[in-house]
Amino acid sequence: MAGGGGAQELAALARGELSATVMRINDDTGVAIAEALQRDLQGLPLPRVFAGDLVLVTPDTPKTVLRGLQERAFRYSDMEQE
Repeated sequence: MAGGGGAQELAALARGELSATVMRINDDTGVAIAEALQRDLQGLPLPRVFAGDLVLVTPDTPKTVLRGLQERAFRYSDMEQE
């Protein structure tokens, strides 16, 4: 099992080289940081944890579900760069 759910892990999963990977919803971290910066500028308390969702992906994950996860994970960044 690998971690990250980026392009390389997902390709290895599709080839049957991995039994599963934990896919990070990468852009959630950027959103959390932006929201923390906004709170800091407003003088509000800051959260102590900045973490996006993690989703277990296996070869049995339907392609439509996987594509939706990819679109969500990289909704602000370039999917092809990961």
